[in-house]
Amino acid sequence: MLISLVELLHQERPSATQSTETAPSCSATGVNDDVWYSFTATGTAHQVRITGATNTTAVAVYTGSCGALTQITSACASTVSGTANLNLTGLTAGTTYRVRVYTTSTVVGTAASFTICVGTPPPPPANDNCAGALSVAVNPDLNCTSVTMGTVASATASTGPTSSCGTYDDDVWFSFELRPAHT
Repeated sequence: MLISLVELLHQERPSATQSTETAPSCSATGVNDDVWYSFTATGTAHQVRITGATNTTAVAVYTGSCGALTQITSACASTVSGTANLNLTGLTAGTTYRVRVYTTSTVVGTAASFTICVGTPPPPPANDNCAGALSVAVNPDLNCTSVTMGTVASATASTGPTSSCGTYDDDVWFSFELRPAHT
């Protein structure tokens, strides 16, 4: 996924302390050592990405002013193997959002190094909805010499019947024309 960088920082926080803001909705036991960043939204969707975290680290996003912040619903994620991607939608361009980063450890003074980036995801692919389905060529045998590339990067949810295979949270559409077999 390509992301245009808005901010890229490297932070070491060996002596960070706990702030007095309301606890986040994920890994709240580790907010004894949080640090804060802010960004101004340039569109309705952004991604906050933490990479290279040297300890399990969490990130939460808030609106409002310091002392009266409100966490954005579901805007919380923890690192897995040093990385956390928090996709934010429904943002308001021009609004300042505050990003809280903290280790998930209950041990006061737990240090972590990490890189934080706020970026803008690409637009949904052309075949994001059924009406934009991409035509796929049917090969005459199983050698698949004619292929069609696809991606679900920035794809959105489709409505439709439920599926036993998963959810329609990031689907794309393809179509093909079935022709009679040659004899």
